[in-house]
Amino acid sequence: MPVSGYSEKIPPAFDVHSSYDNYRKDVALWLLLTSLEPKKQKTALIGWLSGKPYASAKTLTTEDIGPDDGAAKIRAHLSKSCAVNKTQQLDQDLAAFLNFTWQGGMRVEQFVTGRSSVR
Repeated sequence: MPVSGYSEKIPPAFDVHSSYDNYRKDVALWLLLTSLEPKKQKTALIGWLSGKPYASAKTLTTEDIGPDDGAAKIRAHLSKSCAVNKTQQLDQDLAAFLNFTWQGGMRVEQFVTGRSSVR
């Protein structure tokens, strides 16, 4: 299997630890690559989800998904339920950065605020 984690018949996987934006781009590429019929694409996409994304997609009924445009409807549904607001993502990234601890035990926030000036 390629490093990207998907192939012609196997869509990209997605879980709560993945970036939704990267997943969305990988699915767009996979849809260009796959030879699966549109009816099978939706089942393949749902089958490679896990955690919250999987639970969210399972709330869709077969009528919601539709016979031929199911992949588009699943992608739209995941966009609403899994996409993170850019501001929220930046806040989370900043908090993770500030809470990072070096081997010496000093956190980044302590290092930055403990200096009187930046050289």
